[in-house]
Amino acid sequence: MDKKEKRKKQIIETALQVWGDDFFYNTSLSSLANALGVSKTSLYRYFKNKEELLEALKHSFVSAYQAALEDADPLPQYNLRTVLKRHITYSVGFMSSHYHYYRFLVSHLFRRTQESQDLLNKVKETSTPLLNPELLHQCGVKQDDIKASLDYISAVSAFFLNQRLFSKQVYNTTEQEQLKKNLLFVLENGIDDGRKNIVPIDFNKVETLSMIGVEDIAPYNRVFSAVAEVIAEKGIWETTVESIAERLSMRKSSLYFYFKNREEMITEVVHREIEQLRTLIEERVRQFRNYREQLYAVFFVTWMYFDLKPSIFSIMNWLQVQFVNKPVVFPEKPLFPKYTEYITLLTNSTEFNPLKFPPELVAQGMNSILLQKLWNCRGKSVTKKEKIKELRTIYSLVLHGLKGSIT
Repeated sequence: MDKKEKRKKQIIETALQVWGDDFFYNTSLSSLANALGVSKTSLYRYFKNKEELLEALKHSFVSAYQAALEDADPLPQYNLRTVLKRHITYSVGFMSSHYHYYRFLVSHLFRRTQESQDLLNKVKETSTPLLNPELLHQCGVKQDDIKASLDYISAVSAFFLNQRLFSKQVYNTTEQEQLKKNLLFVLENGIDDGRKNIVPIDFNKVETLSMIGVEDIAPYNRVFSAVAEVIAEKGIWETTVESIAERLSMRKSSLYFYFKNREEMITEVVHREIEQLRTLIEERVRQFRNYREQLYAVFFVTWMYFDLKPSIFSIMNWLQVQFVNKPVVFPEKPLFPKYTEYITLLTNSTEFNPLKFPPELVAQGMNSILLQKLWNCRGKSVTKKEKIKELRTIYSLVLHGLKGSIT
């Protein structure tokens, strides 16, 4: 490697550190130059512009990830634990020990662009030898559960990795090993360790009693309806105050009578969505006494709500980005109080939450897994019956892990 290439590598590594601390939303060349102790103009000797440097970061990430997975040991035997351990050791291990690379990946995925999808596809392609349908089938996972099982592994792995996503901290060696240990346990066993004494719930009964329809969703006032409609049609990033004003057949300046800016307008829509979903969940869940039925009711109502209002996905994506850039004020009541309430009551049980995770963290985890599954189904020609079947499988995986899907 010649002197220029060494310098380019140093710039890339410093950019990962400096920009990674700000989750790659403050990618100014000035901040990078300050960290390197050089002038901004000197960076142009190595990269034409910031876009070329970001492309170099992407190439560096993909190359490093491919190299790490190429070192994976062959499987000594085909069983669930060895397959999961290899996935955790090499794929999750790389992301936790190269955390700025992981932040780089997730910051791209937040944008939901074709470029970010291409990057995700490259990561999936690289990961396929370690985790694929054929491997799970050879481990005894039921054929009907394989797709949902892969989604579950991906979502749980991401949730564990995401715990420091928005901070400037990274995982030290001891923390990485603990993360891997806890992740393996949850993937195998879920969060309910009472499988031996489990009484299956009546899915049909819970779904019938928890059903919601368009008539259950309170209408917005005229302004909020316009905001939601434009977001659904144009996407969150293309939604402007001008486009909302045009939908309302009113002047742009008139909207500022109600809101200071676009961000405040969308935040208010988010707050109303959260409050409405929270109310629907509480109304449905109180019909059940068994906590497993209660948790499935939360899953089902959430799925129905998002299915009826697909624009929420764009809103939630915007919310994630806003969380990185500046705090977004939420209503005082949490989005899923019932999750946390039930889990808090059960944390003293030897059958539930055996790793004693904080109840709020368990609630966030289940919500994260569910939303990722809903996102994966979005826009696909999947029947309602197929979606409900997938929802039931994900619910069972969350509670009982992959061991519950072994034939």
